[in-house]
Amino acid sequence: MPDESYEEKMKISREIRERLIQADEAIKNNKVREAANHYKTAAELSKTLGHNEISIDYFNKAHELMKSIGETFPTEVPPPIKLPASVGKPVGVMPISDHLEDVMKRADRAITEGKFSEAAKVYEEAARSIPAEAERLLSEAIELRKKEKNLIVTRKEIQRKTSHKQEYEETLEKIKEALENGKYQELVTLYGRAAVLAERLGKRSEAGEYRKAAIEAKRKVIKTRKVDPKAGRIELVKQYTELLKQIKVFLDEKMWQEAADGYLKAAQFSYELEEFDRAKQFKEKAAKIQEQADILEHETQLKKRERALKEEIEALDPEKDTDTLIQSCGELSKIYQELENSKGLEEISKKFDKIKKIQERKKSLKNANKAIEEEDYSKALELFQNALRISMDLNEPIKAEGFRNIINELSGKVDKVARSRKMVEDRAEILTSAKAAIAESPPNVAKAIQDYKEAARISFELGENDLANSYLQTAKHIEEDQGLLVERENFIKEAEAAIKEKNFELASKFYEQAAKFSERIGDGSEEKYRKKAKALRDLAEEL
Repeated sequence: MPDESYEEKMKISREIRERLIQADEAIKNNKVREAANHYKTAAELSKTLGHNEISIDYFNKAHELMKSIGETFPTEVPPPIKLPASVGKPVGVMPISDHLEDVMKRADRAITEGKFSEAAKVYEEAARSIPAEAERLLSEAIELRKKEKNLIVTRKEIQRKTSHKQEYEETLEKIKEALENGKYQELVTLYGRAAVLAERLGKRSEAGEYRKAAIEAKRKVIKTRKVDPKAGRIELVKQYTELLKQIKVFLDEKMWQEAADGYLKAAQFSYELEEFDRAKQFKEKAAKIQEQADILEHETQLKKRERALKEEIEALDPEKDTDTLIQSCGELSKIYQELENSKGLEEISKKFDKIKKIQERKKSLKNANKAIEEEDYSKALELFQNALRISMDLNEPIKAEGFRNIINELSGKVDKVARSRKMVEDRAEILTSAKAAIAESPPNVAKAIQDYKEAARISFELGENDLANSYLQTAKHIEEDQGLLVERENFIKEAEAAIKEKNFELASKFYEQAAKFSERIGDGSEEKYRKKAKALRDLAEEL
């Protein structure tokens, strides 16, 4: 058993990560003092773990944040955080290993640099080299990968807000310039943009003021045109020309949403200039380009969800999170279909099939253990054989060997004669199913191949190797002769159609061809089709 202090140190390490996430969230919301306190707490916690260099980094970040708002931390030194006496001290007879201590330090150092995924890799590598602690270490790794995703989202939000703030400040500068030059038409647009950006930055009162200013600027534009219609028209044409140039830039750079908005505005200018045909054309162009913008936005959202799902699928454990993985793979498959990403669809389909097999194996093992509890060893044996088959399909030789050992042990508890009889009966049913699959219209080739392979597996278990090989050979022939099966099916359909038209002679010839194809396939059905051909030929001669 590991040291109790190691368990507590892991809790402290998790608390440090939480503080870092909360610090980033606080910075995003401009809560600088709160962010500084989180870094300070992270520093104190790191110090208790003996990670002095990391602790200094966190303290420096905390002081830099306080300095940015013109403040400092209180001069008095806060009381140290009280931890259980077991932390840092050996308990019982087994102290914390140097290896685990080194793992924690390496992980925390990566966390300090904001590299949560790198820290997760440290824990995953440690899990492979310390099997006794694998479960706890992998749990830490999964938690770190979740934090990495949350951190990415937070940072993107900060970047987005920073971008909006910069655009907002630039717009205010343009408003100032337009006011100085009396460009009221331009002010209408600038005030509107400032209102939108202020709303995004949470400055709702300012957004309202800019909307009012936009309305007032619009009134001044109208008033100017009434006082001096010629000057107003000249200004309008100037802005109109500039807008069309800007639209061309948007189109060249494939900025579809901006181009669509520009055409709508151009249509408004055209109405004001009484160019009604051009206004109609601009509206039509706006509608068409808006469709492209909507498609692009939809694709962007799909790709964003695709990245999130891929990260989630990579982080989850197929053995533990099977149901969640199946759901995520299904959703990702639909996204790839919509994006027409055939390569991605192929990859996720393989992943999905693998996870479905793992799910089936888990169900088999659960039911097998229940059967053993009920002393139904025959049923348990079948279920473990299914688990063995799946492990072989998944190319997991170690697990397969483990299941073989269990199967050998259970075999001794099952009556050999009764079991053999049951297997023979099962094989007979499977072979009937295989023949029925071939006889379907169209032939169910995949089902027939699967059934013959299962019949071969049963035969091998019964020690009937020659018979097993013959079934495998039949499965191979069916797979190779799929074209022959299709051709035979076509002749049978033609024969049935001829019978409906009472052309019995032609139907007889079609069944003769079907018999020849059956002979080449070798499934023993040629005699049946020859009899049908003869009966139809006799009927044609009688008529």
